[in-house]
Amino acid sequence: MYLLEGIAPQAYYIGSQESVYDYTRMINAYGKLEVEINRTFNWHVTLPTFREHGWQPTAESLEKGISFLRDTLGDRLVGVDYWRLGWLMTEQFKDVMAMLIGYDWGEDNSVPNPVQFEELPEPKRWNIVGDDLRNRGIIDYT
Repeated sequence: MYLLEGIAPQAYYIGSQESVYDYTRMINAYGKLEVEINRTFNWHVTLPTFREHGWQPTAESLEKGISFLRDTLGDRLVGVDYWRLGWLMTEQFKDVMAMLIGYDWGEDNSVPNPVQFEELPEPKRWNIVGDDLRNRGIIDYT
C-alpha cells in the first residue's frame, strides 16, 4: 500500500535561473515513480521566494517555471505555493510579487476569503508576529 495521494515537491532551482530545466527533471523523476506504482498524481508545487548565498529567483524564471508546470501538468497541477511567502513583501522581491499579482492564473482568479488574524491558532499568530518583528530588525533569533 502506498500512502502518497499527490506530489508536493519543493521545486527550488538554487544557483541558476533555469526553472524549466530543473522542473523537467523533477517531472521526469516523479513520472518514473508513477509508472512504477501504476498511479497518476495531482501536483501541489512549492516554488522559491527566498534568497540564499546571493541567489534569488527572478520574476522571469518563476513565470517561465509556472507556465511550464501548467502546460506540462495541466489539470494535474492543483496548486502552487511559495517558500518563503513573507519575503514576497520585501523590496528585493517586488518584481516577483508584481509578476504573481499580474499572472493569468486562468478562468477562476478568485481568492478564497482569507482567515482573519484573530481566528488563527495562537501558535500561528505568534509565528507571524515573530517573523514580522525579525524582518523589521526589532528582534534577532540568532
